[in-house]
Amino acid sequence: MIKQAFISLISAAVAITSFAQIVTYDNTATFSGSGVTNGGVTAGAGTTRYTYMVADDLSYDPLNALTPVNLFKFTVANFNTSSLSIAPTINFYNNDGTAGGPGTLIASFNFNNVSVAAGSVSLFTYSVPLTQQFLLPVTGTVWAGIYFSSSTLTAAKMNNAGQGTYNPPSVGSSMDEDFVSSGVGPFTTSNPAGTIRTSPYSGSPVASYGWHIETLAVVPEPSTVALMGGASILGASFYLRRRNRMR
Repeated sequence: MIKQAFISLISAAVAITSFAQIVTYDNTATFSGSGVTNGGVTAGAGTTRYTYMVADDLSYDPLNALTPVNLFKFTVANFNTSSLSIAPTINFYNNDGTAGGPGTLIASFNFNNVSVAAGSVSLFTYSVPLTQQFLLPVTGTVWAGIYFSSSTLTAAKMNNAGQGTYNPPSVGSSMDEDFVSSGVGPFTTSNPAGTIRTSPYSGSPVASYGWHIETLAVVPEPSTVALMGGASILGASFYLRRRNRMR
């Protein structure tokens, strides 16, 4: 009985060959026409300087936490009157921090300079390499944060970089709140210091920013489903017999 169940499970594993791209969270469809600046840069030049980090809470179907994130999108807003070239860093955190804020650092991505036209918001897509893919928290909520760095821009120009506001999400949900760090970057550890701001713009706009997350799910072939069903029945039978013998 044990041997038969083991053979069925092996057969099922071999038969799983299909994959599906799942949009786990998306809030890039409805632009509010505004955005938020990160700020925090003081005067000076010649060394790498960093802005505050601003993060948004992204809620999704917890079942998708079992699959790897292999693509995400983020926005960069430029409130300057001239084009902007600046380096963003994206951090993803579990929501196990203080008051449900950013806690455990899950993944971090440092990008080269991106260019954004004056007075506009640009959407950037990143296909995550296999070695950098990560799982979303099983709680169903992740904090996605962004901060910026530059060694050439003035403090005034850096402080005019930020994110676009979007609402409502087309997949998943986001509360009217954000997180702002209490100091400037870099942010390389868990539990960054900062404040969760509830409805910081009094609901107009809603504090929900432009994020998009996709995961890669394994899809069983039709024959695999049958094999897995048989294996499950055999396994349950074996388990119940063990319990009966222990009484």
